[in-house]
Amino acid sequence: MHLDHIFTEKERSLERIFFAKGESQRFEPFQSELWLIKKGRLTLIPAKGQKVIIEFGQVFFLPPGFVCMTVSEQSSHCIRLLLPDGPALCEKFFFPGLIQEKKKFHSPFNPIRMLPLVWEYTRHLDILFEECILTPTFKKIKVLELFHILSHSYSKHELAGLFFPILKSEDTFAHFVEENYPRLKTVRELACEANMSRKSFENKFNYIFGIPPGRWIIRKKIQMVYEEIIFSPLPLTVIADKCGFATLSHMTDFCKKHIGETPSQIRKGRIL
Repeated sequence: MHLDHIFTEKERSLERIFFAKGESQRFEPFQSELWLIKKGRLTLIPAKGQKVIIEFGQVFFLPPGFVCMTVSEQSSHCIRLLLPDGPALCEKFFFPGLIQEKKKFHSPFNPIRMLPLVWEYTRHLDILFEECILTPTFKKIKVLELFHILSHSYSKHELAGLFFPILKSEDTFAHFVEENYPRLKTVRELACEANMSRKSFENKFNYIFGIPPGRWIIRKKIQMVYEEIIFSPLPLTVIADKCGFATLSHMTDFCKKHIGETPSQIRKGRIL
């Protein structure tokens, strides 16, 4: 893979990327990425889910933390824009009209065809790369220019599909966590199920819930254990197994550490 970018290796905000035929690369974006395929064909293989083929002349979006392998089926030429404020840009340009449209999509990958204005945009970028006259300020202008082109050239349906991963509401993420944490138990397992890196998952979790996921899981477990002991007629050994403890002794240690009483004391206090 050959990179032709405008900043230091640490600040690759706008790049031309050239893949040799058969070349593969692992990507784990830490911020939103928008890809424009000028030549060739790529196969994206997510860590979880079905592979997707991205053709010449398509635009596709990668959300932060989405882990995938990219295999170049042909010699390929791409332009990649890293968008540290990708969600904010989407909200500014076309978020209000896309909420209902997003309900029609289920796949995270819904590429759109490059229309003539987008092709012209990429040709202009190539000239700027060749002349080495892109500056940080110019880069910001070019990103905004692309979003202007997208908002005026594509339908709400097309844009909702393209940006589907970041149009999913915070409630969707919270619902995913609530539904899956009893089964998955650890932060690593939750992040894997969400097809996110652990760091990206923890950042999003902190933003939505206001506390680190590990601490939140402990709180939920305390609540679950306490309510089972108080309200369930089941024996404590059965409750221990139901709450994911290897033995009653492990649940006893957990209760003493986090509640200050043993399970028997908690149940006795209910009776009194």
